[in-house]
Amino acid sequence: MKPTVGIIGGAGPLATVDIEQKILSATQKTVNTLTDQDYFNLVVFNYCGTHDRNDSVFFGKSDPINQYVKYIASISALEVDLILLACNTAHMYLPVLQERTKIPIISIIEKTLHYIQMKFPECSRVGLISTKATQEKKIYHNLFSRNAIDIIDVMPSTQDSIMKAIYLIKAGVEMTHEYTFVENTRFFSKATIEQAKMLKGHPYKEILLQPKLPNPKFIVEEAIEELKRKGCRHIIFGCTELPLVIPYLKKDPALHFIDPNTIIAEAIVETLLDIDNQAWSNIRVLSNKRLSNKRRYG
Repeated sequence: MKPTVGIIGGAGPLATVDIEQKILSATQKTVNTLTDQDYFNLVVFNYCGTHDRNDSVFFGKSDPINQYVKYIASISALEVDLILLACNTAHMYLPVLQERTKIPIISIIEKTLHYIQMKFPECSRVGLISTKATQEKKIYHNLFSRNAIDIIDVMPSTQDSIMKAIYLIKAGVEMTHEYTFVENTRFFSKATIEQAKMLKGHPYKEILLQPKLPNPKFIVEEAIEELKRKGCRHIIFGCTELPLVIPYLKKDPALHFIDPNTIIAEAIVETLLDIDNQAWSNIRVLSNKRLSNKRRYG
């Protein structure tokens, strides 16, 4: 049987689907996928009820660590070969979670670093667009600084705008148009009392109750321009929602957009291919040994 990756997703669900699609695309580029059976197996737990990581860090809301511990136990019981936390911010729990399972948990942060080291070996300065919690916990900063790469942040007001953009993307706000603001026909009049109560007063989520919504791609483009002014030519989209914006951004030949969703998808396929090749190698060794014994003893 083909090896399997277990994906703990739902944070958010659209980002999880993006990673799934990129795993399939990376498989098509790597393997001769003529039939369903040529693809690797994906077990996806789209846990949309996971507590908000940023609300936990900044507003004293429920910490999702116990939820993630349960997710790890559930997905490990299925004997997958590899596990992915499909959320950059959730990587702050990765050391604790790795202690709870013998199955390797692949790191988006580490694979993004390796990608930059391989593709841009002279790079020593990288801009980061991410959640506020990822920035606060220095999830990228600590690993990159140990490898002689400085992570450059956006200023606090820009970071607050990015948080709003992330929640707009999570909500599925349309990004194909060129209008700065669009009518909020989806949420303004349709939010339930419970939803409105949860969003009202939240510094980043309340925007979903406004009659007009900003196009998140323009918020991201402003952050990119700021990082460009700070001398960054490589920019990490360090929240799994943010790569969903990339197809709609203005192209700048002077900039390199780093998409961790694509990077981790390709790394997963490479790892699963190695596992698959090793399994076939072991089968061949065993088969040759049996053939040799049969010839020896008749």
